[in-house]
Amino acid sequence: MGMFLLFGFYSLLAQALLLREIAQVFTAHELSLAAALACWLLWTAAGVRLGARASDGRTFSRGCIIFAVVAPLNLLLARLAPGLLPGLSQPGLFTMLAGSALLCLPAGLANGYAAGAALRGAPGFFYAVEAAGAAAAGLFTLFYYRYFPG
Repeated sequence: MGMFLLFGFYSLLAQALLLREIAQVFTAHELSLAAALACWLLWTAAGVRLGARASDGRTFSRGCIIFAVVAPLNLLLARLAPGLLPGLSQPGLFTMLAGSALLCLPAGLANGYAAGAALRGAPGFFYAVEAAGAAAAGLFTLFYYRYFPG
């Protein structure tokens, strides 16, 4: 139960921080945020498909470890992404869509892989506990952004 709760907390926290970085890369354009959310769901669904195919009982633990390593690296990649764009110019439509899709790929896929592995057991229990962890992360990010806006 504790692993599912922690997974939900970390998953939403990683998603919120990644969306904040993507917003900074693409000057908070609504289309880039919508594309990032859509791609997060797409990559998570692809990861669930991969995680559901795994056969042994340690897949969820392995998926959580992969996600715990990949998510901070993904945030670092998003933080370094503005250096790849031309200076003092607004990114075009393709750049925004492709950039949002690529920046969500590693963490979204790893998140889905771990979730897919957990869904093989008791999906209702997993969703309930994971949602509680995500709610806790939502409250945490609300207070974090309120008191540390920069």
